[in-house]
Amino acid sequence: DQRELGRVKEIGMPRYTSYWNQQYKNEILKNEIFSFGEINKLNVVLFMSHPQYNVHVENLYALIDSLSNQSNINFVYKPHTRRGLDLINTKLLKGFNASHVSSVLLSDWADVGIVYGSSIGFQMLIDRVPIVIPRFVHSNKTIFEKPGLSINVDSINQFNKLICKTKIEIEKMVDQKKIDDFILETIYGNNADNMMESYCSFLNE
Repeated sequence: DQRELGRVKEIGMPRYTSYWNQQYKNEILKNEIFSFGEINKLNVVLFMSHPQYNVHVENLYALIDSLSNQSNINFVYKPHTRRGLDLINTKLLKGFNASHVSSVLLSDWADVGIVYGSSIGFQMLIDRVPIVIPRFVHSNKTIFEKPGLSINVDSINQFNKLICKTKIEIEKMVDQKKIDDFILETIYGNNADNMMESYCSFLNE
């Protein structure tokens, strides 16, 4: 009910603050790292969303097949965190299945992240990992598609041309200033210095 929107207080997202991430890495991950593939290749991780969320599954399979055939990359995929590979034909999946690897570790490892409907995009942005949005894989619009935040591709051919680029070339395709502004607004609620204090104060009200 729009009449109730005045009751909404926008604070930010503690989950993706630098403080929380450092605590998570120290206390939960215990400084663990993920390693896979050849050191001279581009590290690419695909974060999958459940097919029920307007995913064009055949295009997803085509994307995965294309990624698995690229000789210049180390390719891993992370199934949906809660639903796993439900409604996915696992016989058509190629690449390294990172189901049991922390998404935070995968973001640390990645040179490029592919997202089409997962909040893990925030993690990659704060880790300064360029995000690629394969818009031909789903019918949604995401917050990450704003100009400068990600690299949007609309076909397999366009994607294949992109993934042949070097890490430096891909990094230049996003605007770090716009990403920093986006992080400040969406994660810290434009209150980077006192965001957590505001959050805790709100919980105690």
